[in-house]
Amino acid sequence: MKKLYVLLITTFILLIANVSHLVQAESFGVPYETYTLSATNSFVQTQTAYMPVGYIAEELDFDSPSDIYLVDEVLYVADTGNQRVVVLSLTGEFIDEVIVDEFVEPVGIFVKGNNLYVADKGAGSVFVIDLVTKTIDITIRKPESPIFGQQNDFVPIKVAVDSSDSIYVIGEGSTSGVIQLNYAGEFVGYLGINTVDLSLRKILYNWVVNDSDLSSSRPASPTNVALGSKGSILTTNVNVTETFKRLNITGVNTLSGNTIYPSGELSDIWMSEDDYIYMVSTSGDIYEYDSKGQLLFYFNAASYGVKQSLGLIHQASGVVTDQDGNLYILDGGTYGFIHVYQPTAFVQLIHQAVTLYNNGEYVESKPLWEEILRQNSAFALAHSALGSALSKEGHYDEALQEFREANDFGGYSTTYWEIRNIKIQNNLGIWTSIFIGLYILFK
Repeated sequence: MKKLYVLLITTFILLIANVSHLVQAESFGVPYETYTLSATNSFVQTQTAYMPVGYIAEELDFDSPSDIYLVDEVLYVADTGNQRVVVLSLTGEFIDEVIVDEFVEPVGIFVKGNNLYVADKGAGSVFVIDLVTKTIDITIRKPESPIFGQQNDFVPIKVAVDSSDSIYVIGEGSTSGVIQLNYAGEFVGYLGINTVDLSLRKILYNWVVNDSDLSSSRPASPTNVALGSKGSILTTNVNVTETFKRLNITGVNTLSGNTIYPSGELSDIWMSEDDYIYMVSTSGDIYEYDSKGQLLFYFNAASYGVKQSLGLIHQASGVVTDQDGNLYILDGGTYGFIHVYQPTAFVQLIHQAVTLYNNGEYVESKPLWEEILRQNSAFALAHSALGSALSKEGHYDEALQEFREANDFGGYSTTYWEIRNIKIQNNLGIWTSIFIGLYILFK
């Protein structure tokens, strides 16, 4: 009887614990876990970065929307299946729509001033449309320049325009890189060609067969483009190690050599006004990096067949952020609407610290990193940044400890040399006197 009583009490406690766990999860409303990088470059769970707060544009009946753009706090959506571009407020209110007879399959959009740039895959063209008159000013088709390559197809899927009105086009299957055009749509050249990664099997195969039997190894084509700060160009890529790049004007990837790249197929990329890089994949992965390529947060918001649920995405096809740091992720799947995620206080703390750190204000960022580590001691970037701050203050032994925690060999080595230089300077007079004394004694 006593054993039965104990068993009933235990079952009741477990039931209460499970119910409280479910209530807690439901109250927070976060159907996914958030991760950052540990010192070993593996994912470690951290505080929730972005909270799902709702979705917009439910009543607009999007059909396979494939791209989203935000400027001046206004959203533009490429509603591909309905052959139109829809203009919305940040609260989802319908403002306007752009429909022209030439639209076949509009899959990429960009807005600059009064011009709407549309990459139409089906039409094989990029349309430059006046947003006031809703008429096409320029139609860009396959360049006739021999440099472009007569055998190359022109199938535009994404487009971006910089401050000098240079047009950057991602062409489906364009293995030569990003297609660069001038303001009038004339071909200028290619930018950011991907390298060919040869496996050991491929190298051995090429070594033993005849040249005439070798299969051609063509570089992977970029899949998306966005503009970053200071004239940089962001691209996404598949079947290469560097699945996203931050290119300078010469086409060189300027991300840190320590960048850990996403492995999934990225569907969109975006850089915010405060220089944070956001990416989404077709499988529901959401990434946030700083401007140098340091991973800050990662979470997977895929629905995995679950019915419509707050924060869960069927097929992410676009991402943008507003001036408050809110995420807007376009769902090109079954429901075809826009998910809205709000940054938490932890994200705002990270952003303040990273901004100071990347601006070289290491000492000023120190208390922020200390607070971050108090909340999550496994945050490797915080250990490395705190080590830099301590080193600037001259606390080298403490800095070495932080760099050791972060596995930051570069920071550890630099700090160790500083310690060595100080010891050499402090003892230089003594060693000089000993050397002179020994020299005189020898003579």
